[in-house]
Amino acid sequence: MNRLFLLLASIFWVSTASAQRGRDLGWVQGTVVDASTNEGLPFVRIIFSSSTGADTTVTDFDGFYLIRTPKRKLALRLDHTGYETYRSEVDPKDRIIFHDIALSSVKLKLGN
Repeated sequence: MNRLFLLLASIFWVSTASAQRGRDLGWVQGTVVDASTNEGLPFVRIIFSSSTGADTTVTDFDGFYLIRTPKRKLALRLDHTGYETYRSEVDPKDRIIFHDIALSSVKLKLGN
């Protein structure tokens, strides 16, 4: 009887903790495009960081991304070869926010 009670209590605790954790998470989605051509950029690395850690994702072939993040202010950084690094802040305090980004290509300086 005691073991059954402990088993049921632990199942209830795990399910309650998982449900609470789900309420503390939001979604950020958007598209990353080339600023001059407006075409989606594939495989752009996107890093969301806060004081408690970082989450990373990459865009798909069309430049689309979707990531589940904590519902608090996050620093956002995008890195892609040949493009300027993009930095911003997002705050997914609602369930989902949309954040589309246009990346500018790096201007190379040639000369002496």
